Amino acid sequence: MPLSDEPYISHRQNLKLVGYECTVIKDDHSSLTKDQKCLVDYFAKRTQGKRLANRQDLNPAEIVSYLPNVILFDLKMDENKKITDVIVRLVGTAAADFYGEYTGYSLFDDIFDKSVTEARDRLVSEAEIIVGERLPMTTFTEQRVADGPNVQLNTLKIPFAANGKDIDMLFMYLEVSTK
Repeated sequence: MPLSDEPYISHRQNLKLVGYECTVIKDDHSSLTKDQKCLVDYFAKRTQGKRLANRQDLNPAEIVSYLPNVILFDLKMDENKKITDVIVRLVGTAAADFYGEYTGYSLFDDIFDKSVTEARDRLVSEAEIIVGERLPMTTFTEQRVADGPNVQLNTLKIPFAANGKDIDMLFMYLEVSTK
């Protein structure tokens, strides 16, 4: 349940998508940022590489410095593994400063404007690839801001499966920089 009736809408509504790259992470980690590599290694160690990570593998005390940039999404799927809903379970403070505070909301709620629904559609497409591949993914976008410097977004998305096999959550780590 949301903390209030209205979400906090980010001041960054003037963003224009310039470039977009999406990469499934297999064995080669050379393209990962330092933070992304640390998080991939963290979850690999927690799972011993034998299963998908789950929420219980996430110990906030062990990754405190990363938490402000973390978003957790609950994924709801039909019997064909098509995503039917995405619920924002948690938004870290730095991620909320950029995107807005949407904890408890469905990304399919009709309160969102076109820029949010476009980002949601990209997230759903990415999540469906992650569900199919059963592997983490990175994305990179550069966005132009009408009244400021360009913004570069690097994300790491790691699938979680409560039962170890059926993906039902995404852990997302967001890195924002200006150019």
